[in-house]
Amino acid sequence: MKSKKNLIIVGISLAVVLVLIIGYGILFSSAEKNRTGYYASKDVLVAGYEEGKWTMDFQAAVRYAEANNKFIFLFYTGSDWDSLSLEMENKVFATQKWKDYAKENFALVYLDFPQEDTGLSEQQKKLNEALSKRYDIKEFPSLIVIPKSGEGMQGNFIPNTNVDAFIKDLHRIQ
Repeated sequence: MKSKKNLIIVGISLAVVLVLIIGYGILFSSAEKNRTGYYASKDVLVAGYEEGKWTMDFQAAVRYAEANNKFIFLFYTGSDWDSLSLEMENKVFATQKWKDYAKENFALVYLDFPQEDTGLSEQQKKLNEALSKRYDIKEFPSLIVIPKSGEGMQGNFIPNTNVDAFIKDLHRIQ
């Protein structure tokens, strides 16, 4: 009888430990998601600018481009629904060749138009929409290069998922 009682106590103890572990895992994963977020997982800055990194902060990119004599590269994307945008991210922008080329030549601006909730603020959505109207964006992805001043347009580029061909096309602005 005593061993049966011990087994029940051990079983209950294991169940409590399991519930605590599962609960902790759920809390931890939620905190981790809020800490990093959708755009951090894509290595996109929400504010400010760091050389060679994508940012959503257009004004910070303009300041960086002016200070460093670089063009501004605008990537209009539907990051959670547009397959060609995802291909550009995975087959071009994720390559070391692109990263090196972009770091040398551009301030990179990531302008997202998601269909799902990605945590994009209402203010950022309005800014993205205003920049979309400014450059008459009609399709996704759209790839625009503008002068360091942030005014005018240097070139509008057709998405090409071959990194070498895409970079070759970008050379026409230089």
